[in-house]
Amino acid sequence: MFLVISQQTNKQGHAIYRVKDMNSGKTGYTLSGSKYFAHAYYSAKVTRIKVINPKGINEYGKVNLTSKKRHVKKNASLSVRKVVNYGLSNRMQLTNGRYITANKKFILATKIKKSSQNTRPSTPTATTTGTSTSTPPTNSGSTATTATTGTTTTTNNSPSATPTLPVALTNPVALTNPVTPSNDAKTITTTISIHADGAIIASGNIKVSSGASAFDALQAFAQQQGLALTYKGSGATTYVTGINGYNAGPAGTMTGWLYSVNGTLPGSSMGAYTLKDGDSISMTYIK
Repeated sequence: MFLVISQQTNKQGHAIYRVKDMNSGKTGYTLSGSKYFAHAYYSAKVTRIKVINPKGINEYGKVNLTSKKRHVKKNASLSVRKVVNYGLSNRMQLTNGRYITANKKFILATKIKKSSQNTRPSTPTATTTGTSTSTPPTNSGSTATTATTGTTTTTNNSPSATPTLPVALTNPVALTNPVTPSNDAKTITTTISIHADGAIIASGNIKVSSGASAFDALQAFAQQQGLALTYKGSGATTYVTGINGYNAGPAGTMTGWLYSVNGTLPGSSMGAYTLKDGDSISMTYIK
């Protein structure tokens, strides 16, 4: 987990973060973008969450998480009234008036208002997560990568925006020589709908760079909608393992996510399918 100190632009015109490792206190630079990072705390209009921390969480009477009221075990589902900003983090106020953490390592948002928009500065897009539960991130990566990113990027512009919420690595990947679309790269628009238990979890349009894969679009859409996305592999081996708590079962159980493009099942993984402008992607959870 890192604290974003400032956002700057390097000589190549790419947005970068100056970050501080929340564990070691070391600072350095890294490329920004949802491909590498996600906000460590929920900030959208979450209306329901599931406890994912193995040790559970506590409900508190005060927003600073004091005056403990009760302990909630893992897998419990709670109704949320609103997300409350508190310094460098966020809290959630439950419908019973109590407060809980909004950290994606402890809870998973299972329902978000469709019209919601993030109340904090969004992560500059680069196209989301290994485990971003968040998430996160999500799902979290290793902070050891800061040692390799601290001196790889130079800056020549003054900070343009300064996000203050901590961010967490969304996938344990090396940040050296990442592929970042140029500012004048052509974009295409695709429509994505995500279905589970006979209901639509989320749907809408997303713009991605020309030549992007179906999985690139899904990552960008998950970031836009505040969805928790987990996956394995890359490119032709990409496999979506979970979306917002709907997870693929063990091998042989035939439980997991099935995708189609324009109503047809492609003969390749999402990471290998190149999109065309106007394509429609449908994600369906199979029990």
